[in-house]
Amino acid sequence: HLPFAPAIGRGDDAGAGQREHAVLAADEDPAPLPFARSFEQADDFLPILQLAVYENGANLQTATAAITAAGHAITASTSERDGLERIRVAMADGHIDAVLVGIPGGEVLIKAALSLAPWGPVVIAACSGKASDAVREGNTVGADLVTIRPHDAERLGPVLLAAARILEQRRDMMAAQQG
Repeated sequence: HLPFAPAIGRGDDAGAGQREHAVLAADEDPAPLPFARSFEQADDFLPILQLAVYENGANLQTATAAITAAGHAITASTSERDGLERIRVAMADGHIDAVLVGIPGGEVLIKAALSLAPWGPVVIAACSGKASDAVREGNTVGADLVTIRPHDAERLGPVLLAAARILEQRRDMMAAQQG
C-alpha cells in the first residue's frame, strides 16, 4: 500500500539523495516516513456509515451500488413514496448515519432528517445538472452535502467520507456538551 505512489518526480538534489519534497517512487517503501504511516493507519479507522437512500428507480440502483462499492452499508432504500415512512422511522430510531435523498422529490425526507437535529443523520442531496445549480438546490433544502448524478463510487466516495467526518464531529460535540 503506497499512499503517494506512483511518483510524478522525486525532487532529488543532483542525485545526492536529498529530497526537496516527500515524494515516493512507485517501488519505494513509505514505512520509514512517519507521515506515510499516519495515512496508512488512518485507513484502518474509516467509519462504515449506515445509509438510507431515497432516489428514483435507475438512480436508486446506481446509488446503492456506489455506496456499497465505497465500503458503506445500506440500511434502507426506496424509490417509492410509501417507503419514505420506513426511512423516517429508521432515522428517528437512530439507525441511520446519513441519508442520500434525490431532489426534487425527497424534500419531505430532508425536513424529517433536519427535525432530528442535532442527533439526526447527515443529509446528502443528490441532484442532476451543473454543480453550481446542485449546490444552490442542496443549500435551499438544508442539505449538509451535495452529490451530482449519475452516481458512482468515484464521485460518491469523497462525499461519504465528508459525511463520516461531519457525523464524527457532531458526536464529539454532543459528547463534550453532555460530559
